[in-house]
Amino acid sequence: MAKIHYPALSAQKQAHKLFVSQLEAFKQEADEGSNTLIAIKVSKMVTDWLKDHIIKMDKKYEEHMKANNIS
Repeated sequence: MAKIHYPALSAQKQAHKLFVSQLEAFKQEADEGSNTLIAIKVSKMVTDWLKDHIIKMDKKYEEHMKANNIS
């Protein structure tokens, strides 16, 4: 993304950082013994990530590449 000067690169990086942070929080909960509903929470978070990030944010990246004839 940096190589092609994608204008929303910082938003992409922030979204990925938040995703990892949320996973780390779930891991900490599990490590502390709060295993109740962790699998459901993680499943929901990943599902939301797939919907919101990949379908929306990554789609914009694809559009940027097409608009600039980048393959």
